[in-house]
Amino acid sequence: MDQLRVLVPTPAASNAICRLAEREGLYAKHGLEAEVRVVGDSSALLREARNGGACVFYLAAAAVVEAALDGAELVLFVGAVNRPFHSIVCHPEIASAEDLSGKRVGLRTFQTTAGVWMRGILADDYRVDLASISWHTQDEEAMPWEPPDWLQVQQ
Repeated sequence: MDQLRVLVPTPAASNAICRLAEREGLYAKHGLEAEVRVVGDSSALLREARNGGACVFYLAAAAVVEAALDGAELVLFVGAVNRPFHSIVCHPEIASAEDLSGKRVGLRTFQTTAGVWMRGILADDYRVDLASISWHTQDEEAMPWEPPDWLQVQQ
């Protein structure tokens, strides 16, 4: 049997498919002896990717693109969903996307796939000026970066 190490950042529902496939014997069914391991967060997973810690990683698309731009040799396989799965939760006085101008918006990190999608939709579909929003992040970014001068990002 071929050996396969699969790394996931956290024990989350979004990557449960990797553990379920292991538990249900799907890897073995296809001739793979798989080890699925949780590494703690996206930063740790990217370090493992750079150091050859495994050959399969379950990671957000935005993090893969950022790592590739930073020189990592990664191949991205993606799956599509047939419905939106991100949402923006607001105070009742925010009645439209345009009402976010001048407001504080919180994100786990600025580089998450959900954040990338949200900013793209706000800018492209609703014509919200992203510079008019004060962005506040909760966690350290997986890939270090400096926001452009026009963008207000605080941790």
